[in-house]
Amino acid sequence: MIKWMMCATAAAALVPLLSGCGNGADADFFAPENPAPSANRLLTQQGQPLTPQQLLQKMRHSDVIYLGETHDNPHHHQMQLQALTQLLDAGIRPALGFEFFFQQQTGWLMDFSLGQQESALVGHNDGGEESALRRRLGWTHKAQWQYYAPLLRLARQYQLPVFGADLDVGLRLRLSRTDVDQLTTLERRLLPKSDLDSEAYRQLMLEQLDQAHCHHADHDSLQRLYTTWLVRNEAMADAIVAMRADLTEAQPVVMILGKGHTEFNMGVVERVAQRQPELRQLNIGLAEGQTPGQLDFSPEAGPRRGGVQFDPAHSLYWVTEGRYHDALYDPCDVFRNHSVAVDEDDAGQG
Repeated sequence: MIKWMMCATAAAALVPLLSGCGNGADADFFAPENPAPSANRLLTQQGQPLTPQQLLQKMRHSDVIYLGETHDNPHHHQMQLQALTQLLDAGIRPALGFEFFFQQQTGWLMDFSLGQQESALVGHNDGGEESALRRRLGWTHKAQWQYYAPLLRLARQYQLPVFGADLDVGLRLRLSRTDVDQLTTLERRLLPKSDLDSEAYRQLMLEQLDQAHCHHADHDSLQRLYTTWLVRNEAMADAIVAMRADLTEAQPVVMILGKGHTEFNMGVVERVAQRQPELRQLNIGLAEGQTPGQLDFSPEAGPRRGGVQFDPAHSLYWVTEGRYHDALYDPCDVFRNHSVAVDEDDAGQG
């Protein structure tokens, strides 16, 4: 499971993998054979059942709501749409943020959601507003558009603020290949500042990154990936806090992102708290294919590293059906194939 939660980071790790997931080109998304609504089991951190009405009350009293997904689970996107609809039906008009879009793409997203009149700067749009947005975002050929488009359509219907939160993919690629001190001055100016100094979190994330890459990444690559991970979390936290500054107290930010970025109340959650500790954050983890008996609800459920006991993964769990994947599909194959290709290239150059 970890290798899928870390998909967006893994995509920027190695050149052949840049098209594998995250903000690269198409990921391998497998639609379920039966698209019926998935199981809907809401659980507190202590494992107690939660009704939709209770969930609404918790969301109503939150400033930032995280809906942490596994990117290629269609049921998770159904639940995200359900949560957003529930807020809207209650008269709450949140801002909607996406890990999958860059901060620099916010203008396109806002233009789409707020229904602005056509501008002479972008020319005549003869393909429909959604088609134009998809083209401008570089998502024309990405199959996973089907997962995020319903959220964007709902945002447009209710004219919600919509923003991209992640770091530009070019900078992420550079960070995954180059040490920070080897970047140009201009590139470093574009990076958010990070003052997180936690050896325990570093150890935990290096282990997860290693697993995400099926133990095929070398030591230096893992160190750069960790740096990229930290900077991305800082960027998303910056975006959330900046958007909150323009909202009323009754308007939360609903953040759509991979749940690895919020696990153990670390990542983006901890970085937002570091910036504005008074913000009330609700960390909802979309768990797949698990029963309450398979989830650990003990206070010590979080991992322990370097003498630090981390929190349980999420504040609330929204358990859904698992993904459908071809039984023969192994996500580690892409790493093995890359290693073979590199070995063959080296042999040819010898």
